[in-house]
Amino acid sequence: MKKIEITKILEYYDVPQLFIAEDAFGMKYLCLLYDIAEDGELKFIGVTVSFNKLNDFIKGHIDLLDMFMYPEKENSLFTIRMKEEGLFAEEYNDIPNSSMLPEKGYFYNACLNDALLRA
Repeated sequence: MKKIEITKILEYYDVPQLFIAEDAFGMKYLCLLYDIAEDGELKFIGVTVSFNKLNDFIKGHIDLLDMFMYPEKENSLFTIRMKEEGLFAEEYNDIPNSSMLPEKGYFYNACLNDALLRA
């Protein structure tokens, strides 16, 4: 299990829904909320991403589901848990079930989201 830090929240509704995180070695993770436990622990699915692929997603060129279904390399999926002590990533070796994944057709729109933040 490795500790990671949020570098940018992309979607926020009461809690972070979608964000970018980074580990101590500079590896970037795109993380999506899939569950809130009864004790309040937030659970995310995360995928490691290169700067270029992350940039393509931010520009709205890649569907969010495709980011998780077609990672750039093997062993790229992680379960992320947000606890009082911080954010922790653990390698996920199974095929994610549908409840963990976004629906097809979500394209991030940085311009729209930035405009909403200023409104």
